Amino acid sequence: MAFSYYCELKDIADSFEKLLDVEYIYTLKSKSSESGTKEIHIRFLREHLYHITGLQHFDDIVELKLFREHKRNSKSFFYDLKLGYITTAIISKSKHYDLRMQKRLFYLLNLEHLLDTNKKIYDFDNIIHGKDHDYKSLVRAEFLLKNIENMENVLIFLNKKSTETNYSTVSLFCPGDDYSRGQHEECMLIKKKYLKKQTTETLFIHPSYFRNHPELTETEQAYINKTPELQAIIKEPKGGQA
Repeated sequence: MAFSYYCELKDIADSFEKLLDVEYIYTLKSKSSESGTKEIHIRFLREHLYHITGLQHFDDIVELKLFREHKRNSKSFFYDLKLGYITTAIISKSKHYDLRMQKRLFYLLNLEHLLDTNKKIYDFDNIIHGKDHDYKSLVRAEFLLKNIENMENVLIFLNKKSTETNYSTVSLFCPGDDYSRGQHEECMLIKKKYLKKQTTETLFIHPSYFRNHPELTETEQAYINKTPELQAIIKEPKGGQA
């Protein structure tokens, strides 16, 4: 039985709304920084959802054409989905509502899961390095995150916003080409998830970074306890692997 990527646009808006209270912080290895690390912060606003959905390209749906013609702002689009003014039943009549778009919307519905589990981050040079030739990407981004879901690549693109370290999600899709090919992979050292309710969850610690920072044993105990690879490092005898 084929996997179904069908999802409701209202559910996408509801799931995206939960991310408004979330900030992801990636600590990456950096040769150019005095500290040897750099941070990127991923934050979310309601107005980001419009372009991530890709629905701005639907030119054959009256509701979306009117949205553009009336020059309504992107935040209004979020509420149109949430209140059911624009629905999956409406956009499914479009010639653009193909399997690729269904996958895009399905993975957008699961964006929080993708960010929670992501471990691959690349610099993005806005060039798609194909097997036979290179060509320019229509997506403008500084980083791409790569996940493997249902045996296919799911890519999330990040671009810089107001400050040097603040980034937002600008696109998400399952490409035919692997956009990470030929891109420089960053070394992720730590990834954390901050909620405005003052709670923090550690989502990843690189084993080599953990080995050289024993102070993490106290501050990151919950993640360490559920990660066998880090538990093994704690049990190494002194003078063991460096």
